Amino acid sequence: ALHEQLQRGELTNYIVAEMPQPWREFLAAQGVASSASVPILVQGQFWGHIDFDNCREARLYDAAEIEILQRAAEIIAAAIERQAKDEELQAAQQERNRLLSTVAQVANLLLRSQDYATVLPDVVRLLGEAVGSDRCGIGQMILHPTSGKPALSILPEWCKSE
Repeated sequence: ALHEQLQRGELTNYIVAEMPQPWREFLAAQGVASSASVPILVQGQFWGHIDFDNCREARLYDAAEIEILQRAAEIIAAAIERQAKDEELQAAQQERNRLLSTVAQVANLLLRSQDYATVLPDVVRLLGEAVGSDRCGIGQMILHPTSGKPALSILPEWCKSE
């Protein structure tokens, strides 16, 4: 029951002798007289909790103490969220850098080549691998000489996943 209470975002504040089992026996065996637990909610989801035990006297924590402990839990949650966002931003930046590196490699291949068509298979393969494509190739729009309507010409597929 206590764990479910915390998962719902509710704090617990008990004198151990009045707690439900098995928590009463567990905490009493450790010499705890009273205990409060404050949930830590990260992005609205239960992440964990902070426990505060009093081993010298059996007393409930008062409203002011609980308020301070709840603010501390919110600060911890904010730090966890900030770190997660920082890690997401860092991963996105690394992915961006990886893709930019591939584009630079492709540009280098095209600039060094005397005939772009000879390096197109490598260019398409590199770009396809960079974005995790299963299959890649090049399509070219061609206007029909008499009707002027566009037609699609598909060049051979140069990369496929195994």
